[in-house]
Amino acid sequence: MNTQQDYLSYKENTKYGYASGRLRVMETRLLNRNAIMRLLEADSAHETMRMISEGDYANAFSGITQAIDFDTGLKLELERVYKLIDELSLDPELTGIFRAKWDFHNLKVLLKASYLAESKLSFDEALSSLGSIPIETLRLAVDPNEEKKEGILPDYIQSALEDARIQYASTQNPQMIDIIIDYHSHSFMFEQASKYKNKFLCGYFEAVADLNNIRNFIRLKMLNGNIRLLDVVLLPFGSIEKKVFLQHFDDSVESLGSVLNNTSYGELVIEAIRRWSDENSLSTFERLADNYLVNYL
Repeated sequence: MNTQQDYLSYKENTKYGYASGRLRVMETRLLNRNAIMRLLEADSAHETMRMISEGDYANAFSGITQAIDFDTGLKLELERVYKLIDELSLDPELTGIFRAKWDFHNLKVLLKASYLAESKLSFDEALSSLGSIPIETLRLAVDPNEEKKEGILPDYIQSALEDARIQYASTQNPQMIDIIIDYHSHSFMFEQASKYKNKFLCGYFEAVADLNNIRNFIRLKMLNGNIRLLDVVLLPFGSIEKKVFLQHFDDSVESLGSVLNNTSYGELVIEAIRRWSDENSLSTFERLADNYLVNYL
């Protein structure tokens, strides 16, 4: 019997004992099915907000009086959750992976804003404070009128910015900014997660890759894109091989539903494509994709 090895194994398995206990207590305060049904049956948005503010979300929604500001309450609650994760985490680099997606999100928002400056639209409300890179640093890096400073951004963000600019310059289509930066975002997060050789974590980002590839297949069909670009933006670490998407790119977009029918994404894809045909929007896909990832967790 190797006492030292057994002790180290025990220590590894219990190092998050405090965090686990604290989260178990918090789970009891989550909205259950009955509470959610009451929210859905509320007479008005104002009544829904009142009910939410009386529960464990009181701090986030206490100052929200108008239904139109509901998203502000959600942002405040997310900030609270991320702060809690930072407090409980014993591995900031690992939990920092999930903050990185907000850095890429802010990059997308600011880059689009720089190209659409003449529209006088404000994009500030779309920015998130949940990233690890200060928004003003990103703004400085993106602004074409500012003198650039070497090393102002991490290499993985700088690379995403440069690639997105190249693709936008050749297409003049803002959706290309989404496609390219999403590619860099998911690639970076999967690469970081892979360092931990954790089956659950890698499985999560594998699902993220699959959903991103499905999204880009549909997007490029909508944009009348070409197969060369699809080949470039398909993530290589999903469970669905790249060749599946490439082989069917010249078929109708509906064919993807049949191709993936026997996978865990089959119903999701069929419903998303059906709604896309009606709405010319990926909003249904985004909702279904979010639900898929939540169910994975």
